[in-house]
Amino acid sequence: MSTREIVIAGFGGQGVMSIGKLLAEGAMKENKHSSWLPSYGPEMRGGTANCHVVISDDPIISPIINHPTDLLALNEPSYVKFQPDVIDSGNIFINYQLFDSQDGGLFKVETKQDLRTNMVMLGAFNEITKVLQHETLLNLIKGQYTGSALESNIKSYESGVSLFRGVR
Repeated sequence: MSTREIVIAGFGGQGVMSIGKLLAEGAMKENKHSSWLPSYGPEMRGGTANCHVVISDDPIISPIINHPTDLLALNEPSYVKFQPDVIDSGNIFINYQLFDSQDGGLFKVETKQDLRTNMVMLGAFNEITKVLQHETLLNLIKGQYTGSALESNIKSYESGVSLFRGVR
């Protein structure tokens, strides 16, 4: 793997930070180096939210990402802001129901109304990149949620995985 520099961005309340924390914690569980750097807009919900996650086999020099290897954009403004900085061979995942236009070459993630978009995006991202073992992320989800929230998050994560199973 070497190093993945991941930007996750969207509106506050979409679970952007949850994706980042699960990835960073998962990397630590798999004895990789990781950093998680959150950034919030002034509003609690509906404002901007993004985080930088670095996962590496080697020590991490800085948590700040200038040219991400991966972008998970949960809304169109986040895509517009961060897409130009993604490296040429990078991966871009979009929640395409929130987009007016459709650019080619993206991983277009569709979520059903009853699913949690952030977990669908996480499952899709991890299925394509294989940055962590699925079991690692599932165990972290199981440790973070209970009851119907647990069931919904696992169902959503697995839905994201199934969208791209066998693509790479």
